[in-house]
Amino acid sequence: PVLKPAWLILTKIKRAVMYIGSTRPASRRKLAANSYDINFLLSWLQHRGQTIDFSGYPCANSLAKDRLYLATASLWKFWEEKQLGDFHLLRSVLTDDDQEIVISVDVPGSPEIKG
Repeated sequence: PVLKPAWLILTKIKRAVMYIGSTRPASRRKLAANSYDINFLLSWLQHRGQTIDFSGYPCANSLAKDRLYLATASLWKFWEEKQLGDFHLLRSVLTDDDQEIVISVDVPGSPEIKG
């Protein structure tokens, strides 16, 4: 099945956060490739006035949805800590409600999101 971009980005984010903090060259390359794809999708969504669709994402239960929010918060915090402007782009394609949830997620080992 083909995923719409508002859902595809969530699968890319879930995959990317697995590589955050790794020092292995292969993992760093995978993080870079996924980050490129995520940035492309973020720009695509922003240019079309769309948002990431957490509520419509096809998952079986609320635990899976919580993991999506955790993954998104982890990526946001990683980008913010690295002082990459990408987290501003991410913020721009979140609904206000989703942004509140992402900001409130406690990511182990990371400082709080500044919002």
